[in-house]
Amino acid sequence: MFAKLESLERKYEELERELSDPAVLADQDHYRKLAKAHADLADMVATFREHKRLSQELAENQELAQDSDPEMRELAQAEVKSIKDTLVKLEEGGGGNSRRHRRRGSGPFRWRSFSHVLPLRRNPPLESGNDERFRDRLRRL
Repeated sequence: MFAKLESLERKYEELERELSDPAVLADQDHYRKLAKAHADLADMVATFREHKRLSQELAENQELAQDSDPEMRELAQAEVKSIKDTLVKLEEGGGGNSRRHRRRGSGPFRWRSFSHVLPLRRNPPLESGNDERFRDRLRRL
């Protein structure tokens, strides 16, 4: 599995080099294909790099957990537990950058993307008896 991910990481880096080539920039169709392939791999490569970084930190902290100093050992053990929890979330798909799995406009903030479409009333009428004050406010705007 890691061999395949490493080959995808190499392909991602190769795509980055190709995208910065001026000859590719001149051919817009080829550039578009490369940019799409680059974008398709971006989340996966970012997650794989995060996994590699966390695995390295885990190994370093496991070494420190064998230290003779009790304070250092306690801190390292706490860090090992934290890193293991993060790795589990990352492997389950709950960590890292999982935006690509969400549909745009869903969730608790779905109306924010439409806020420019909704009419905004700066000074709504306070009560039905205050029409005169409301008209005055409208005139001042």
